[in-house]
Amino acid sequence: MISSGEVPFLENAVMAMALIENAAAVKEGLEVYQSGMEKLKTSFPLELKEVSSEHQCLSRTATQALMKRSFKDSEGTYLKSLEEGINKLFHGYLCQNEEASRKRCENILSSLSGTMTEKLKKGSYAIPGGYVLFSQDLEDIVKKYKIQANKGVKVEDTLEEFLKQKSVESQAILQADNKLMEKEKKIMEEREKAVLLAQEINTKEQKQRQLEEKMEAERRSNEERMKQMREKMDEEMRLQREEAERAMDSKLREQAALLDKGFQEKADRMSEEMEDFRRKNKNAEKESHKLFEKMITNMNKRHAENMNLMKRQHSEQMEAIMSMPKPSSDSSALVLRLLLIGLSSITGGSRPC
Repeated sequence: MISSGEVPFLENAVMAMALIENAAAVKEGLEVYQSGMEKLKTSFPLELKEVSSEHQCLSRTATQALMKRSFKDSEGTYLKSLEEGINKLFHGYLCQNEEASRKRCENILSSLSGTMTEKLKKGSYAIPGGYVLFSQDLEDIVKKYKIQANKGVKVEDTLEEFLKQKSVESQAILQADNKLMEKEKKIMEEREKAVLLAQEINTKEQKQRQLEEKMEAERRSNEERMKQMREKMDEEMRLQREEAERAMDSKLREQAALLDKGFQEKADRMSEEMEDFRRKNKNAEKESHKLFEKMITNMNKRHAENMNLMKRQHSEQMEAIMSMPKPSSDSSALVLRLLLIGLSSITGGSRPC
C-alpha cells in the first residue's frame, strides 16, 4: 500500500517524465514532418497546391506521432509547440520553392533571350525599323516563356522583372529609331507602358491566387487538427472510464468479500469510499473536458489570428489591383501583338506568320 507521503513524490516523478516525453514527442513530430518535406524538396519547383497538399499530409502525420507519445499535455503546450515549429518549417520550404521557381524561370528567360542579347551586342537593332525587330523578338520570347515556364509560383513575377529590364533597352532603341516620328514614338511609349502594366497586374493576381490557396490550406489544416484533438479526447475519456470501471469493480468485489465475512462496518466504509471515488472521478472527467475545450479555444484563436492576417493581406492586394489603371487587355502577349500591328502600319512593314 502506498503511504500518503509517497503520493506527491510519485506525482512529481510522473510530471518530470511527462516533460521529458512530451519534449521528445515534439522533436519526433518535427522530424517526421521535416523528413517528408526534404523528400518533396528534391522535386522543387512545384505548384503551391502540391506543396500545401504534402504539408497538410505530413502535418497530420506529425500530429499523430505527437499525440501517440505525449501525455498530461492538458493545456496543449506541446501541441502548440509542434504547430509553431511546423508552420516555421513550412514557411521556409515555401521560400525555397519560390527561389527554385525563380531560378528556373530566370534560366528559361536567359536561354530564350540569348539571341536577343547577341543582337544587342552587335547593334542589330540600332537601325531604322530596329524597334519593330526588337519588339517582334521580345514577343516571341514571352510567348515561348509562357509555354515552357507553365504555372510556376514565380512565373509572372520573374517575367515582370524581365520586361522591366528589357524596357530600358527598348526605350533606347525606340529613341534611336529615326524611322519613327516623335508623335509615333510617344504612341509606342504609351503602348509599352500598357505592356508593363498588364504584366504587373498579372503578377499581383498570381500572388492573390496564391494567398487564397494558403488561406484554404490553413483552414483545412485547422479542421484536421480539431478532428485529431477530438479523437484523442474521446480516446482518453474512454480509457479513463474503463479504468474507473475496473477500479469500481475491484472495490465492489472487495466489499462483497467483507460482507461474506461479516464485516458490515468495513463494508459500509467501503460504500462511502466508492461514493467518494465516483464523485472524484466525475469531477476529474469534467475538469478534463474543461481543459480540452480551453485547448480547442486556444487553437481556434491562433487559427483566427493567422486567417485575419492573411485576410488583411488579401484585402490590401485586392485594393492595389483595383486601384491600378486597366490596360486594354489583361494579357501582356496580346498587348505586344497590338503594339506590333501598330508599328507595322506605321513603318509599312509586315509581321511574318
